[in-house]
Amino acid sequence: MRTFIMKNDQIKYFLISFSLLAMNVSATGFDGKLVLEPREKHYYEVMEDFSYVDKAGYKWTTNKGYKTDGASIPRSLWSIVGDPYGGGYIKSAVIHDQACDYKKRTWQDTHRVFFEAMIEEGVNPSKAYTMYAAVYRFGPKWELEYPVISKINTPTYKVKNKACLYCSEVETLSIDESQTITLSNPVMVEIPQEELTNEKLNILMNEVSKLEAKGPVSLKDLENIKIEIQR
Repeated sequence: MRTFIMKNDQIKYFLISFSLLAMNVSATGFDGKLVLEPREKHYYEVMEDFSYVDKAGYKWTTNKGYKTDGASIPRSLWSIVGDPYGGGYIKSAVIHDQACDYKKRTWQDTHRVFFEAMIEEGVNPSKAYTMYAAVYRFGPKWELEYPVISKINTPTYKVKNKACLYCSEVETLSIDESQTITLSNPVMVEIPQEELTNEKLNILMNEVSKLEAKGPVSLKDLENIKIEIQR
């Protein structure tokens, strides 16, 4: 029987790798303490930076000083799931609110992290399904467009008569050179929101119930829910 003996360097490498792996696994979830102070009307101010690290490792941060009112969650949904401050999903709502206001990621990613954060926060899956389906269909939407600019340069090439040191340069050729530049900073274009009526909400909730009855529910299933109003 062969005996495998690890050298000191191998042991150190193994311990470091294991530690980094453990850190990476534990990194997913909420980071920081959510501290809110009431402000004017329905607003609450975030008193400390508060973050959520998603499963892909991206950190979503709601900054100190941001004022939240739960506006990213359609208000007609509050009567069913409760408002963000008492409905058991306040951490997820605070992350989602600023992400919808700042629009640094796609609206699809922003709504998906809301669902992921709700599950992490302990929201009942059935409730999270309904909220995600409603926000995905009726919540804020936007497109991030990267403008393309065509820039035209017209350089002039000149030559000097080497035989005559005191002669002036003579213009010989002009060529138009076009250059296409894609700006690195995207321009945000808002997409009009569809209104969430009580009728649509009831249909959506019924469709979610049907999905749950069939078996495991995926985000794709929730995103593809069709709401047809019978007239």
